[in-house]
Amino acid sequence: MVDIAVPKLNNNDSSYLLVEWLFDDGAQVPADASVAVLETSKATEDLVAPASGVLQRIVPDGTECECGEVIGRLVGSAADGPPAPVPSPDADAERAVSAPAPSPVVTAPARELMDELGIDEAELRLLDQKVVKRADVERLAQLKGGSGAAANPEGHRLSPNQRAVWNVVSESQRTIPAAFTVVHVDMGQVEESAARLGTMAGATEFVIAAMARLRVDFPLFFAAPGETGWVRPADASHIAVTVDVGKGLFTPVVREAEQLSVVEIADVMMDFRVKAVRDGFRGSDLAGGTALLALNNDAGVVMATPIVFPGNTCAVSLGDTRDELAVDDRGEVRLRRVAAIGVAYDHRIVNGRDAVRFLRTLRERLEHAHELTVSPRDVR
Repeated sequence: MVDIAVPKLNNNDSSYLLVEWLFDDGAQVPADASVAVLETSKATEDLVAPASGVLQRIVPDGTECECGEVIGRLVGSAADGPPAPVPSPDADAERAVSAPAPSPVVTAPARELMDELGIDEAELRLLDQKVVKRADVERLAQLKGGSGAAANPEGHRLSPNQRAVWNVVSESQRTIPAAFTVVHVDMGQVEESAARLGTMAGATEFVIAAMARLRVDFPLFFAAPGETGWVRPADASHIAVTVDVGKGLFTPVVREAEQLSVVEIADVMMDFRVKAVRDGFRGSDLAGGTALLALNNDAGVVMATPIVFPGNTCAVSLGDTRDELAVDDRGEVRLRRVAAIGVAYDHRIVNGRDAVRFLRTLRERLEHAHELTVSPRDVR
């Protein structure tokens, strides 16, 4: 008999939601098969069976499970007979929030929001789902035309995603003495190159490409702080990018971005946007960033100071591209397209002079944007 235990999936959460079992109770499960789906504050993850055997469920769908908790067992094989008896439903009553059949299972965060919004349990049938999560209740409130918020004398509990943001921001502010420098960049070449490509590539993708290719010349901007006085340089540019489509802030990672062309990066970013809309991020999408690009390029936003993620030394911010009058080399006034690009950095590791050099080099790359449309792999 082999226990199925909840692994530690990230450093932000001490418990995860068991969204669903992927095999029926008593079914034969092959080794290394995905046996269940867990939801963290940031993503969903498949739980892989550690061995083959007959599944004996202990914890029902919709339960919040602690790290290390045994939620099921794999018993022998199908030929060994029926699985051992499972704990009675009464044993799980305090842990699982479920409605009487045939109502769906309602997670605790979803139940809290239902109470806030005054949503009746009978209305959940409109969702036609076996497990109702907080995001589903938010969607139902929108379908009903609800405001999405209600007065609560005890306050409003943040979503798991926002609580994870809370933890990261708090840790960053507590441990990283950050400084910030900003420059204005002429984005004319970026926009012209993007128009020639005729793809979804824009300022975001060009900045990712330009930023990633600076790692060799500016290794400290892609390093991880170590013991006092030491850093660990990265062996590749894995650029985390902020993505927020209204369902929470995520930072998926464009891996080995220094080896990608702008078009390839655009494909990756489109995949990230689709995953954000569909709540499809996995933990592997969000892990391993060596530097951050914070997108603050909504219309009218000039600049914003990003946080430096714990474990990183820098975060680049991109503001909106806007019109600006400038005097050219001939003394004539012309209209140009500019954006403010800044870098927040761990001042224990990076000094202001290096930050200026980093931004000037980044600006030069963007003002010769056509060079970023080709992958470095293709010019070797």
